[in-house]
Amino acid sequence: MSAIDLALSPVRDETKRVADVGEVERWLAAAKQGDRLHYATRSYLPTGAPGPRRLRALSDQGLVLLFQKRSDLLLGEFCYFAQRTGVASPVEAPIVVGAQRPQLSAREADAGDYQAGDLLYPILKRAAEFGRPCPTDKQLSIRAGISVFSVEDGLLALRSAKLIAIHSAPAPTLRRVTILETGAQTGLAA
Repeated sequence: MSAIDLALSPVRDETKRVADVGEVERWLAAAKQGDRLHYATRSYLPTGAPGPRRLRALSDQGLVLLFQKRSDLLLGEFCYFAQRTGVASPVEAPIVVGAQRPQLSAREADAGDYQAGDLLYPILKRAAEFGRPCPTDKQLSIRAGISVFSVEDGLLALRSAKLIAIHSAPAPTLRRVTILETGAQTGLAA
């Protein structure tokens, strides 16, 4: 196919289009529980496509359900959908007024994601208060409504602010957390 043929066939190109990250983010910002995004119609999703990769990350957080079905119009093609769940996204997370401690603030010498740290701290504090095992990264991300990849940065921010200490522990959690304010520790998995 020549460049002229490609320019003259926008319908063929449109059937192979995959939603990009910007489209996914705009949809997520406006979507209510049960809303669907039709993000691709293809025989398979391209490896490493940014839009579907972002949707998989949102699925890991429990914000969307991903599914596919055979296309009624195009033989051998699948329609790929994302459906918004009722889980609140971190952007929609309620702000607690009159919290017991001030919100973390970034300083040049500190490291980590302070917004993620603010969401993780109450979860870790409650686990330590009751001697429960430290939640895994995936469990923390689901409970805090953040990406699994943000958990490590959130923990780093809490350590930098000297709110927690992290110790090695056996599997499955591989860590034990001490809340420095109270001295409470998360327990070991039984």
